[in-house]
Amino acid sequence: MSSPRASSNEGIMNDSSGKSKTCGNSFCFRTIIIAGIMGGLYGTSINFRLLQAHMAEDIKKEEEFEEDFIKMITGNEESTIITDGEETVKAPPLDIIEDSTTNDKIVLAKDNPFLLIAERTEKHAAYCPTADPGPPLQIKNMEEYLEKKNTRLSPNDLPVLGASQTIRNTSPAALSQCTLPPPKSCDQETFTVIFMGYKPDRVKKIWGQVQSMSKWKNADNKNAKSKRPGMLVEEIILIWNGEISLNESKDGQALLQASADPEHPLRIFFSSQHGLQNNLLNRYHPDVKPTTDALLYYDDDGPFYSLEAIESAFALWKRHSKAQIGAMGRNFRLDPRMKQTRKDLLEKAGGVGSDEARTTFVPLCRATPPPPQAEETADDVKTDNSTSRRALEALSNTVGDYLEYNYFVFPNFEANMVLPSGSFLHKNYLCFIWHEAFKDIRDFVLGHPVHPDDVTVSTLVTQLSGYAPLVYSRRVNRPKSIRRKLADVDSLPTTPASEESEWDMYERNHAMAWNEQRMDSEHRRLLWDDNDPMVWAKLREEAINSLAGYFGSINSGSVGWCFGTEYHTKNKKGEDDCTPQMASSDKIPWMNKGGFGYEDC
Repeated sequence: MSSPRASSNEGIMNDSSGKSKTCGNSFCFRTIIIAGIMGGLYGTSINFRLLQAHMAEDIKKEEEFEEDFIKMITGNEESTIITDGEETVKAPPLDIIEDSTTNDKIVLAKDNPFLLIAERTEKHAAYCPTADPGPPLQIKNMEEYLEKKNTRLSPNDLPVLGASQTIRNTSPAALSQCTLPPPKSCDQETFTVIFMGYKPDRVKKIWGQVQSMSKWKNADNKNAKSKRPGMLVEEIILIWNGEISLNESKDGQALLQASADPEHPLRIFFSSQHGLQNNLLNRYHPDVKPTTDALLYYDDDGPFYSLEAIESAFALWKRHSKAQIGAMGRNFRLDPRMKQTRKDLLEKAGGVGSDEARTTFVPLCRATPPPPQAEETADDVKTDNSTSRRALEALSNTVGDYLEYNYFVFPNFEANMVLPSGSFLHKNYLCFIWHEAFKDIRDFVLGHPVHPDDVTVSTLVTQLSGYAPLVYSRRVNRPKSIRRKLADVDSLPTTPASEESEWDMYERNHAMAWNEQRMDSEHRRLLWDDNDPMVWAKLREEAINSLAGYFGSINSGSVGWCFGTEYHTKNKKGEDDCTPQMASSDKIPWMNKGGFGYEDC
């Protein structure tokens, strides 16, 4: 594999096979100077032999870098920053940090997640072609978009590769405040449902869901500490960000009455009473203080999933409580260099789904702002080719890596993030999300016109845990045998013969219209209209690239519900997929004895 670390001023030399070799500036300069001195002192023959020796040494160092970069960026070597020149600069040891204010040496765990993020960012910075990351990303026509909407990008730009410096400038004592979740939480039998609301017209829907979810049963819940034995939901928390009182509607009054009943699982968290402004990140605030480790998040307008789907999601979370579990994944299209690097890294790690592959990160190398992009056409959007492949490749070849937000599908595999509704998260992450080390990120979310809390939380969780998200089937169908029996007895209509129904295909082809444009446009108060959806898309894309550039990498993508089964297939593009897209209860491996992951809990 060729290394991308090629400076624009590098020297060129030929090896014995006649192939060109590059060498760093300091290497070549040293070689020429030494050759000149030795030639003058000892003659032409000695000069030639020394020149050959130094050239061979330089070439060897370059080749060693190429061979070792995968180990370096996957964390299999000591924390080392490789620079052009003879010297290597090592980052501070991960177990001892000196407090600059007291000069005390504070011992931190070697797996401290903050320091691992700093180390990962530094390793990826060393891998990237330039030591100068360049200014924050800006997208063509963004100014006119923002002027049209009477807004602007976040005034709090995230510096490229800024995560490392921010963390290393944070007090060592503060870096030890939060604790990562355990890899598994098999002993958990209940969870907390967290809604967030601010609009009175959504209260009716919230109250309906509260009534339904409070009745979900779990016969296995025999925990003496549970306030609701035999039930699946331990508590329901409504994060109320609204300025209008809940008393002003009948359903709001019902919510207030239920929250005052000590026998009811509902509790209302009024953000304003805790000194918090209207912020999408309030649902992740530590002051919410949920009583269970498992947290199930929902937007106030859904979508909401069946008990069967949530039971399978909860079972998956118990087996992977360090990861974020979601139903609606989103992936980022990679430019050619990142795509090839991801492929090489996954092959090295043992393939999609392996433990090492799930903890693999793909370096993102940002240099300068992108050049003008090719204009998107209606055909581009219809053919799932937004920001056309040609434009994306030209962009990456010119300025470095660029991520394109793919909002056309909810992929099972290769999702780099999940949307909040229906997602499970361990409560330990609340401490991290509101930690002082990530204040710049919270300011970025609050000041950005699309308030990208979903991208931010997924990014933080994957960077902290080291794991890509996992995806479950948001709809769980009855097995075919049961559907046939029901049809015989009750004359119910049968499901189409094909595994993928028309509804499956509709969801895949119209995901943007069904979910993103409708829900995000209203719920996030975005400043775009129905006739100009690409404004929203470009703003989201800008936020994604800013966050990814801040950390210098992205996760390698999710593993779908069908992994380890016969339903794990390849699509027409040769990409991993699940067929059918939505599972029936007998196809979910971790829910059926003998299935992949069943014995993990």
